[in-house]
Amino acid sequence: MRAGDEITHLYLIVSGYIEQRGTTPEGEEFIFAIYEEGAVIPMTTFMEAKHCAHDFIALTNTVVKLAPAEETLNFVLHDQDVLTYFFTNLARATTQCMLRMESIVFGGAKEKIAAILFLMASRFGKTDGNSKEIEIIFPLTHKKIGMMAGLSRETVSAEMMKLKKEDIVYYSSGKVSIIDLDKLLNSSALSHYR
Repeated sequence: MRAGDEITHLYLIVSGYIEQRGTTPEGEEFIFAIYEEGAVIPMTTFMEAKHCAHDFIALTNTVVKLAPAEETLNFVLHDQDVLTYFFTNLARATTQCMLRMESIVFGGAKEKIAAILFLMASRFGKTDGNSKEIEIIFPLTHKKIGMMAGLSRETVSAEMMKLKKEDIVYYSSGKVSIIDLDKLLNSSALSHYR
């Protein structure tokens, strides 16, 4: 789905990950949010406007189910369990967004990156039963981290190298793993968040 498209249908993510991306008037891209299985997009945009404000782009192989927008909204609003599910997910996404904004406003480059990685690991991280290492299970390049933190790819690369040398993160070919989540949190602009 592209910015400017009329919203006639909503998409239920059955599997995979989708990012919501925008572009500034100067042509800089930024990532608003990442959605996973169970999310309905762009539900909130449809509720306030009939045209999509951002691009929605698959991060991984993704399966979605198409649903007519107006009928889906009516179904959500009239089924208590579905409405509770929708607002619980909306509240979680809003909290993540506020924490991300806090890290961008109050942190330096390292703190911003550490906060983004902490939030991604907390929400999308998976662990191997035998290890404390947390793998973020979709590609998370330095460019994408920069698009979430408001930093250049070069700045992200320099700061990621520092986090790697401190044995806090490991990365290779767009795959990021968190070696020490507590150290990552302490390095972030969210160190008060426990």
